[in-house]
Amino acid sequence: MNANVSLPDFLFFTLHAKKHSRRDIRLKNILLVNLALVFTCSVLYAQYDPYPDKSIFAEKRQEFMTKIGDEAVAVIVAHDEYTRNDDVDHDYRQDSDMFYLTGFEEPRSIAVIRPGDEKHKFILFVRKRDKLRETWDGRRFGTKGAMEIFGADTAYVIDDFEKMLRELVRGAKTIYHNFGADKELSETITGRFAASGGRADVELKNVRFLLGEMRKI
Repeated sequence: MNANVSLPDFLFFTLHAKKHSRRDIRLKNILLVNLALVFTCSVLYAQYDPYPDKSIFAEKRQEFMTKIGDEAVAVIVAHDEYTRNDDVDHDYRQDSDMFYLTGFEEPRSIAVIRPGDEKHKFILFVRKRDKLRETWDGRRFGTKGAMEIFGADTAYVIDDFEKMLRELVRGAKTIYHNFGADKELSETITGRFAASGGRADVELKNVRFLLGEMRKI
């Protein structure tokens, strides 16, 4: 201890420093608790499912398949994402027709419904799981979740859709599609239709009129 500093002064500064140290520790603890609560709430919100019973969507698909018949195929795509600025997107809202038939709310997903197929009437194409992206963008169900949770007969990653499209619509007399949900995917579908020569026995229809009537209460 410096000889020029009295014992009372030394004790005062020492206790004062300890008080500040304890206060800082309390503040850090409070901050950590608040951060943990925010993180926990974010995770719970990301996993919140307002429709835990997916059977209601299966019932809607069954009604839809009955209406379009065995010689038709429906290709329903998710709504596109819109960038707000830089790498930040606007809050995502699923396409109404996609949600009505599947309950699936992830972007970059496609439902293919084939009433005439015995084994795979309902197929989902979805994004693959990615732990890093899910940290920022929220949970992805992946192909496994598409089947186990949303009832798809089979599921593939979205990157496989284009190469499988021709086989998926083979033999169909009518192809239903929700035009306007995703311009790029709509161009892929119509481009495939045109590449096949626009067969006279195949009709390409906008599904929104039919589903719009079905959604009326």
